Amino acid sequence: MTGLTATGFCRSLGVPCLQYINDRWIGELMGKPDEVQCVRQENAFKSLYVVCEVLIRLGYFINIEKSKFVPSTVIRFLGMLIDSDRLAFLIPEDKVDKFLVLKDKILAVQEVDLNTLQKFAGKCISFLLAVPSAKFYTKEVNKAISIVGKNSGYVKLSQDLRNEISHWTFLQSWKGCFPWRGEKHLQVSMVTDSSLYKWGALVYSQDNPTEFSDFWDEKDERAIHLKETQALINGLKSVSVSIKDHRVDAFVDNMACVQAWEKQTFKDLVLNELMKDLFNFTVEFNVDLRLS
Repeated sequence: MTGLTATGFCRSLGVPCLQYINDRWIGELMGKPDEVQCVRQENAFKSLYVVCEVLIRLGYFINIEKSKFVPSTVIRFLGMLIDSDRLAFLIPEDKVDKFLVLKDKILAVQEVDLNTLQKFAGKCISFLLAVPSAKFYTKEVNKAISIVGKNSGYVKLSQDLRNEISHWTFLQSWKGCFPWRGEKHLQVSMVTDSSLYKWGALVYSQDNPTEFSDFWDEKDERAIHLKETQALINGLKSVSVSIKDHRVDAFVDNMACVQAWEKQTFKDLVLNELMKDLFNFTVEFNVDLRLS
C-alpha cells in the first residue's frame, strides 16, 4: 500500500504513473498537444525527476540496472512494448520469435502433448493487449487441451486445430497494431431481436429511431442464440457508416451472446466464428461495443 501511496502522490503532481507491484511506468508531464519534441522530452525528464525524488525521500531503493532514465517513445513494461507515438501495445520481437518456433514445432508433428498445448495457449492469451481477439483463436486449442487432460497422453492434430494454430503465422509479418481508442462522447443505442423466422434491429441516435429487419433463409436452421448473434451483426452492418468511431450500447435478447462477447470463453465453435466476425467489424469501424 505504501508504494501505491507514493504513486498516487506523484499523480497528484501531474505525473502520469502506472504501478504493478514494484514496477512503475512513468509518462511525461502533460503539456499542450502541439508542443515540439524537445519540450516533450523536457517534460519527460521532469516526470522522472519528480518520481525519483519522491521515492528516494521515502526511503526506496531504485534498481539502476533495471531502470531506464532516458525518455523513450517505446518502452518495455511488464513484458509488452508501450508505444506512445502509435498509442498501442506491441509484442516484443523476441517473444514473437520464440512463439513462432513453438508454433512450427507443433505443426511439424501429427500428435501433441498437454504441456505443449498449454504453453501455446498461454502465450496466445499473453498477447491479449496487442491482439484483443486472441481468445477467439484459441478455441480449438482449448478443446484439444480438455481431450488430452482426460486421456493423459497425446492428441492428434485435427484439421481445425491445425488451421487455428496456423492462423498465428500472421505475427511473422504483421507490422500493424490496435491503437487505443480515443474518448469520444458519441453514443448510439441499439435493440436487436430474432425469432426462428425473422430478425430485427432498432437503432437510436440523437433520439431518431431507425428500424431494420429481414427474414431468415428458409434453410437456416441454426439455434436461436446463433440467430440472435447474427441479428446483432446484421443490425450493426446496416448502420456501419453512421456508427463509425462511436460507442454503441446494444441490448440483445440473449445472454449467451452477451456473455460470449464479454468473457470470450464459450464452447460453441459456431458462435466463436460469429464472434470473430463481430470483433472484426468493431475493429474496421472503430466501434466501442457494449452488450447487455
